[in-house]
Amino acid sequence: TGEPSVCDGICGDSLILGTETCDDGNTDALDGCNSSCQEEAGWNCDGAEPTDCTEICPDGLVVGYEECDDDNSTNNDGCDDTCLVEDYWTCDTSEPSICTCTDDLACEENYQCTSGVCEEYIGGSCPGFVVDSNQYLDSGDTTTANISNQYDGYDGDDGKGNDVFYQVYLTAGEFLYASVYNTPGWNPVLVLLNSCYTGGNNVDAANIIEYANYNGSDQVEQIHFVASADGTYIIVVDGQDGGDNGSFNVEIVHGTAGAPDSTSNLIINEVLVNAHGSGRHEWIEIYNDDGVDYNLNGVTLSTDSDNELIDDDVIILANSFIVIANDLNANDLDGDVDVCAWAWNSNGIFDNDNDTIELLDSSNNLIDAFYYNYSFSDRETANLDPGSKSKTGNDTWANWCVLDSDNDEHTPGYENNTCP
Repeated sequence: TGEPSVCDGICGDSLILGTETCDDGNTDALDGCNSSCQEEAGWNCDGAEPTDCTEICPDGLVVGYEECDDDNSTNNDGCDDTCLVEDYWTCDTSEPSICTCTDDLACEENYQCTSGVCEEYIGGSCPGFVVDSNQYLDSGDTTTANISNQYDGYDGDDGKGNDVFYQVYLTAGEFLYASVYNTPGWNPVLVLLNSCYTGGNNVDAANIIEYANYNGSDQVEQIHFVASADGTYIIVVDGQDGGDNGSFNVEIVHGTAGAPDSTSNLIINEVLVNAHGSGRHEWIEIYNDDGVDYNLNGVTLSTDSDNELIDDDVIILANSFIVIANDLNANDLDGDVDVCAWAWNSNGIFDNDNDTIELLDSSNNLIDAFYYNYSFSDRETANLDPGSKSKTGNDTWANWCVLDSDNDEHTPGYENNTCP
């Protein structure tokens, strides 16, 4: 045009001439070569005639087929290395893209989706969550947060379920009480280790301090332990088999436990005297009415016919109940027992008709006693009325009532019901 003539290429004729930087044979925009035959941002045009333009991924610009562009080629962050949105993520329209997770499935193993971000699930690998208080309560779920079976082989092939880990620092002489409970539909395993294990899944026996797998689904497992040396100890909530996974609660308590003596308010509160049949077993419930924790190691359970020395660490927390029996498997105990803290070696030690049951301290001084002269039928318990729950209150037979297991009246490990 004009005189002298000013010439330029014809945009859209597939020939790159004059001021054109590309010509893709059309004058469409947003395809890499715009209506003025200029290369658009976010594209790379090859210079051929006609020009072929491809999206640049990643460069922080969302163009063409791209669903997102977060300016990196890292996968598993919401926008993959081909600039497509990954499963279980959403990405906004900003440039570069900002992506947020919508489900734990978006995250890698031992990570969980928290407020749109994949964050490490500390408890999914050893050493796990830090127990940062003397009484630590937590709720968890071994089916979430992409956690897996890290450890097993505690006792043969046990422990194939997924694992959640907790770490606690103990000084020498300090006790540890750990309990896992509220495990609907799955069989929990509770393990105490002296350190993390790095030799694979099958934990070396040298790392295992205690292992609790006495009960079953929906039941409780406990560990009672006193440290002999300063150090960090590992608690593992695991599942018996590969399918044993689900929600749970855990309580972890540590501190100093005293040795009870004749002044301690430990109360015999409930007793199953007459177990039903040879495969069922007796038990006794003790209540700690003091504001301090006790270790029953060294206490003797005495009857008219037997003396049973508690020869292991058994922690009874302040204002709490425990059950001891002649079997650690709660399923073998009559009367709805959730968990047994310690088991004596003899079979039946309680007389079905009359007996004196005593708790003696390590110097054989009397802590508490319960005397009865009553013929107990199968599965019947003696229950102390909660209004008379004291070392003097349980001296009077009128403060006790006899209850029947068939009517679910027993309350081992919990407050008794008021006597009818």
